[in-house]
Amino acid sequence: VDLAAIDEDLKQDRMMISELQARTADYDGKIIWSLWPKTANPAAQALSDQAEEQKNWPEPDVVEFRMEFMQNKYIPLKNRQRTYRQWQAQGESIARSRNTGDYMLDAIRMYPEFDMNLHAVPNVNDSDCLDQRAYDHKIDWFLRTRRIPEDWCRLLWIDPGFSTAAGLFLAIPPPELGDWVVAYDEIYLQNSTLETFGRQVQRRTNEGQRFHAFGIDWHYTRRHEWTSGKTIESQMIEVFRALGIRSEATGHAFRHGSDDVPGRIAKVRSWLVARKDEKGDFLAPKFRVLRAPGDPQRSCCPHMEKEFDSYMKKFLHDEATDVPIKGND
Repeated sequence: VDLAAIDEDLKQDRMMISELQARTADYDGKIIWSLWPKTANPAAQALSDQAEEQKNWPEPDVVEFRMEFMQNKYIPLKNRQRTYRQWQAQGESIARSRNTGDYMLDAIRMYPEFDMNLHAVPNVNDSDCLDQRAYDHKIDWFLRTRRIPEDWCRLLWIDPGFSTAAGLFLAIPPPELGDWVVAYDEIYLQNSTLETFGRQVQRRTNEGQRFHAFGIDWHYTRRHEWTSGKTIESQMIEVFRALGIRSEATGHAFRHGSDDVPGRIAKVRSWLVARKDEKGDFLAPKFRVLRAPGDPQRSCCPHMEKEFDSYMKKFLHDEATDVPIKGND
């Protein structure tokens, strides 16, 4: 293929773009994609990010051109202004997207509330800061060392897929420090086995970490694998048992994650918004993310951050719904 032209959106965007990239490789072909980036389109967003990364390359693989509606001199000015006002009536994000081609990330992200500037703990970047007044809350002062104390309640929730396996480590402090849940570590493996994942958990337990409970994505892991006839969950339990990995409440086994997707989303959102204390003063969100030791600009859970950014809403008749794109739920 010498030239592939795409107008507007694609339903199977990642698959189609990958196929076109393969088809145009033989003849040094080109792909031209014109669209208004109104929908949760991972392939278009990925290409836009790639173009931004390569904008200073002498021969970039991807080039992005943005055409601003209000600068189109071939449309009379009064018509442009009237159209822009009509877009503004639908929402400022839609007007901005229509005019400049900006992605409506706040409109299509399931969790636009997530922001490391708000959720990072401690709230102070400088780990050498010893002025307790600079820290918003007791927990920020307590975690200025970027280390979770041994006596905190620890949880591990896992999604043990074969193409991508992930685990999120959470810590809950004593009540006297407040009502918080802190994400402090993660496992993110691609094309791995359950045993490989288990050994990553074992490394943490060998370092002295003790867990109150394990949780698992039951919707996926209750499936029976056709080669063994066993569920993925039962195989994960066998791995944990063989490696001597156990928690206080669940032993080698797991608590099951909820299949209530809307309920889960609502619960996470409630953990992401800022609160007020008994005096009416600012209180940070319940969910916090630990800053990485030695690098205050980076969190201990970078893949979790990307998951928050890439968890998108499904569009129906050009309107964002509260239903996640299938595959991200």
